[in-house]
Amino acid sequence: MTQPTTEATNEVQARKRKSTRKEKPNQEAYRKVTIMMPAKLDMKLSVYAKVLNVNRSAAAREILEEKIGGLAVRLAGVFPGEDEAAA
Repeated sequence: MTQPTTEATNEVQARKRKSTRKEKPNQEAYRKVTIMMPAKLDMKLSVYAKVLNVNRSAAAREILEEKIGGLAVRLAGVFPGEDEAAA
């Protein structure tokens, strides 16, 4: 059995590519949450997202931001990873 030559090994290494996944913008700004809702409301959210041509998370963020975006909240502490200016 023969060992691969250095040239062949270098050629294989040269063909390796970086990941083709897109980086998510402001990934640290988002927090994953679970929201329990009736099946009918779940269906409505899916349809609304499809009409807007966005994913369900973006549709839910839009609705929540519209309804409670103006609500002012003062936190006693700061969540880990957030700076004090955000509180």
